[in-house]
Amino acid sequence: MSPPIQTKSLLRQDDLPGMLLRALLLTAIIGLTTFLAAVLQSAVIDTPATPINALVVFLTIWFPMILGLLASELPRGEEFIFIRMGGATFCRTGMPLLVILLLRYSIPDLVDQVVFMIVFVYAVGFIASVLLSVFRLGRSPGGQNLSEVQSAIH
Repeated sequence: MSPPIQTKSLLRQDDLPGMLLRALLLTAIIGLTTFLAAVLQSAVIDTPATPINALVVFLTIWFPMILGLLASELPRGEEFIFIRMGGATFCRTGMPLLVILLLRYSIPDLVDQVVFMIVFVYAVGFIASVLLSVFRLGRSPGGQNLSEVQSAIH
């Protein structure tokens, strides 16, 4: 009988199940944050959030954060560390900005209605995405991930 797979150790794995679990966890975090932001906007601001607005905010933040999570892991190897950092940084910061600018100039009323939600969900999604990427680097068999981090610092 094999030992049960622990979620914490699965989150640290560099294989497909680990990547899928991190992506699923990030999706849940962004989804719950979007729901909370919609409730807060409806309670605090006079413009209630509609389901379409919440969906737009969710997709605007979720897609770049998932891509950033994947870009921080692929391609593997020490020689690609700067490609991973640059790709993850662009996905997590540049892509949401591009989408928001595109929405701002195509549907300005929509962005005016959801600006609070976008900022709130982006902040939580960005932090969660970065923490999940860093959590993966914490400990691995043979310390390979830790040596990648140390070589990038020096």
